[in-house]
Amino acid sequence: MVRRGYDPAGRRYLTCPDQQGPGGRERYVALPFLIEALAMRPILIAMVLAFSGTVLAKSPQKMARSKAEAVTAAGVLLDAYIVALAAGDGAAVREYQTEQTRVLGTDPSEHWDRAELDVAIASMESAGAKWVGSSSDRMVFVGPSADVVWFEERITMTDPALGELRHTGVLVKEAGDWKLLHSVYSFPVPNERIGAVIELTADAMELRAKKAAAKLPAPEDARPPAEGDLPAPAPATEADAQSQ
Repeated sequence: MVRRGYDPAGRRYLTCPDQQGPGGRERYVALPFLIEALAMRPILIAMVLAFSGTVLAKSPQKMARSKAEAVTAAGVLLDAYIVALAAGDGAAVREYQTEQTRVLGTDPSEHWDRAELDVAIASMESAGAKWVGSSSDRMVFVGPSADVVWFEERITMTDPALGELRHTGVLVKEAGDWKLLHSVYSFPVPNERIGAVIELTADAMELRAKKAAAKLPAPEDARPPAEGDLPAPAPATEADAQSQ
């Protein structure tokens, strides 16, 4: 049986107990470091490849190219998303979103998760609704790993009643495809008009609350009793008949 260790002089060796040297001592066979290194070759190769892969992945030229590609891909996706909304193509809108997509509209009630988005998209298709606008002043920012970007853009609606919107959000890369993860629409308001907008918004929300309350059933103690709620009259007795 071959054992591995160090001889009394501190040298690496292989010792074979069944092979006796002069004087009955175990025979020591020196094991050069190179042989041990060759024995570890698969591990060393894996470590070198991992290190070189990390260095290459972080090369400035490659990262710059990846970021430029991400900016281009984000622009293509956002343009296609606007086209899908303008065409009322719910299937395409759904395809450009992830399972975790959240969309915030301009109304306080418009805060949609995936399930609510599916309902909104179905309603849009059934109503034939189209959301037509064009993008401008778009800016795209790329994360360090080039698989997440965030953006801002101006959306000018063709319907004058809708005017101009600000659209911001986050895109992520999933299985090689870019998807919309988060989307927020808002109206840019001049600072000097903030007070008027707050007042109008408060009035609108109060009116909405009153309309909602008017549709609610009256409380039990305020509701006039229905015919079925009245107690049944007691049966007439013989004394009652004589008194009449």
